[in-house]
Amino acid sequence: MDFDFSKIDMNTILKMKSIMEKLNNSNDPRSNLLYSLKPYLRENKKEKLDQYANMLNIAKIADLLKNDNKEN
Repeated sequence: MDFDFSKIDMNTILKMKSIMEKLNNSNDPRSNLLYSLKPYLRENKKEKLDQYANMLNIAKIADLLKNDNKEN
């Protein structure tokens, strides 16, 4: 099953690009704290930490989308 990219408009692509840039450029103190603790944790806790960091990223994406919808 292949994804049909022809159904994505340019506006959607630009929104996705903007979100990815904001995620890559963000310096979130919560994420920094989690990652600074990682070397001191047991392996199973390191996996949990990665899950929490991913949840923070999902929350950031949701917030960016919510703010973008308010602007439009």
